[in-house]
Amino acid sequence: MALRLYPAAYRERFGEEMEQVFRAQLRAAVARSAGSGVAWVMMRSMADLVVTACHERWAAMSERRIMKCSSVPWSRSVWTVGMGLLGAVLVLGVTIATTLLMTPAYRSTAHVRVDFEGGPAGLPGSTVYDPYLLRTEAEVVAAYDSLARVAEQLSLASQWSAKYLRQGTLVTPEVVPLLRDRVEVVPLRNTMILEVRAWDADPQTAAAIANALAEEYVSQRRAGRTAAVLIDRAEPGLRPMRPNVPLNVSTGFVLACGFGLGVASLTWLATGWMRGRGRGPGPMRASAG
Repeated sequence: MALRLYPAAYRERFGEEMEQVFRAQLRAAVARSAGSGVAWVMMRSMADLVVTACHERWAAMSERRIMKCSSVPWSRSVWTVGMGLLGAVLVLGVTIATTLLMTPAYRSTAHVRVDFEGGPAGLPGSTVYDPYLLRTEAEVVAAYDSLARVAEQLSLASQWSAKYLRQGTLVTPEVVPLLRDRVEVVPLRNTMILEVRAWDADPQTAAAIANALAEEYVSQRRAGRTAAVLIDRAEPGLRPMRPNVPLNVSTGFVLACGFGLGVASLTWLATGWMRGRGRGPGPMRASAG
């Protein structure tokens, strides 16, 4: 009766051997010490019965689950491909959602030509390329005083207060760092032209910042030996420069492929390990029935 605690497949394979072992142990116990020996064999067999029966029942249930999956042709491949695709779609979906939720930033660009005195043959207004002087002038364009005057001219404090504060109004020292993050001045290679770039969520504001900063620099240089001319005014951008949707989606696609391959590889290894664990019961570990 005790053998019925084991799964049917286990009983068919090891039941007869377990009965023979149990009877042999009883005969040996009776021959050695009669009652006390029989009691010891019974207690040891009952403890072993509980442990091994629970273990084999669990193994049988695991085997049935694995065999159920294995009954479908190519089930391991299906699981591998499915999990890989799921991981890839998840990463790509997160990338696209994050890109769509990002605040768009429009860029506008103004161009300023810088003329230094004392060029070849002493010609005034020389436009000979000098990278060091031009880099210095780029720093002048984005100097603190210039940014502060532009912020006051465009009333950026009141415009950005509602965006960054729940109540109250920003002051100029607080606006300047915000403005500096939205401005970049780049010397164009092999020319005496400075490119003044400005970003903002509003294309009109971005163009206004770029033009105001370029005009502020031109007005500063009118009275000095260095002359500056605004040769190209900034226009409001038609498309946002950030986020770069094609670049983000392409990068997300590459990451999704890599992540999907990793998930597929782990799934392939995991399903192989589960099959190996569920091939069936091992050699007889019970000694009692």
